[in-house]
Amino acid sequence: MARSRLEEVDILRSITCVSVVLTHVTALVLSLGISTPAAYWFLLFLNRFCLTNVPLFVFLSGVVLYYNYAGRPLPIFEFWKKRVTSTYFPFVFWSVLFYAIYVKAGLYTLDLNVFLLAILRGTATYHLYFVIIIMQFYLLFPLLKVLFDKCPFWVMLLLGITLNLVGFAFSNYGWKIGLPAYWLDRHALSYILFFFLGCLWAKYRHTHTSFKLPGILLFGLLLGQNVAKVGVMSLLYANPSHPWNAQYQLLWLGFSVVDMLLFSAAALRWGKGLPPLIHSSMAFVGNHSYTIYLSHPLFLLAGQWVAKRFAWQEPWSLFFGLFLFTLAGSLVLAEVMKQIALRLPAWTAGTRLNRT
Repeated sequence: MARSRLEEVDILRSITCVSVVLTHVTALVLSLGISTPAAYWFLLFLNRFCLTNVPLFVFLSGVVLYYNYAGRPLPIFEFWKKRVTSTYFPFVFWSVLFYAIYVKAGLYTLDLNVFLLAILRGTATYHLYFVIIIMQFYLLFPLLKVLFDKCPFWVMLLLGITLNLVGFAFSNYGWKIGLPAYWLDRHALSYILFFFLGCLWAKYRHTHTSFKLPGILLFGLLLGQNVAKVGVMSLLYANPSHPWNAQYQLLWLGFSVVDMLLFSAAALRWGKGLPPLIHSSMAFVGNHSYTIYLSHPLFLLAGQWVAKRFAWQEPWSLFFGLFLFTLAGSLVLAEVMKQIALRLPAWTAGTRLNRT
């Protein structure tokens, strides 16, 4: 029997999906070097505000997986097959498409070895690494589920923290220890605490749903956390030589953990009170989040081409234009692909991140 939907997951998935689009649009406009001081700081602050979107996606993956398989047997090979068809096959399609576009544009050379590595490592374009990380968690989940079923909260929390710190040591984005980042860049261990927290959130959901922080306190914590996050991470972005950059990964880890807990608590507390139109719109975005995630750089590329073609250099209108075009285009494409998939064999119908 299917489990009831988690409303906080729908809300958080839609917010995180839009946040990913904002991250890439703001990064593009910042990279053009056309911003006025006011536009520069606005775009930088917005970019840093969205810094924890990938950890949130990983967290939601853990929530959804453990919630749907808690207290029931996990058919391992059926589970893996479903994830390959609904998650990895679309990833391969978009990897081929982006690789072909970049070859056509002269950014890549047509090389079978490079292409196969891009499929294995999620490097056909800048955002696909996330799918490889999620596939690693899918591979590990049968073992992790056994651990979460049997071990107490504090054991899994300490294990997640320890493994994540080890993951940083083996990552090009953490503390390098001389191993080849060519293979070890952005692997699951660097994100495993977020996945563990998602599983713990689902396992103990009956406990924390009965406890609610006072609304004014929750709002204050959210405001304080994000002011600190935006301030510190913007400072480090604008000052690459700042000594705190040596601890960038730990700061990112800390802000990400607090973000996911506070935003989840906020979605639980205020989600049911959202106006129906906003709630249905967020559910629509959330249900299409995987296709939006995979496809949005295509629309960003198209928007960038139009901007270059017409010498569009005004930063404010360029940002808002690219954001709206990218989000709307990927949403429309996601819905079209969903309608097509509904008329095809069932395995092609996966359009939402982390389908259950």
